Amino acid sequence: MKTIDKQIERLVADSLPAYSYIFANWYDASMIADRVQLPAVVHILPVSGVLEKEVFGWSDTERVGIAFVGKVPKDATGQEERDVFEAQKTAARTFIAALNASGVFDSVSEINYTVLYDRLTSIVTGVFLEFDLTLSDCE
Repeated sequence: MKTIDKQIERLVADSLPAYSYIFANWYDASMIADRVQLPAVVHILPVSGVLEKEVFGWSDTERVGIAFVGKVPKDATGQEERDVFEAQKTAARTFIAALNASGVFDSVSEINYTVLYDRLTSIVTGVFLEFDLTLSDCE
């Protein structure tokens, strides 16, 4: 059975091989981030979605939240935070390009993001994307 999280994990491995992958809620992701190699992609458990019956099967649309995070030094300067944030935004663009090219999901074009500072217990900075992602034929 195809699931959105398994497809995202595969895409991360293929498009960002230097990144660790975490699939969890924010609390657990924070604990896991302390034990994995950074940078990492943090895929947060979805809170909502839509299942739709189509002519030849089902589609599943989830409101996904995916963070791209990198380590920053303790007491990092604004420029150090900015450098890591920009690197993570570049990684996010690489991932979205791979997602759109995969043919697995409906294409995504407009993505809201939030800059992360001190969101996890690790000292990380990054970008958190939120968007609707549709996987067709997911029976």
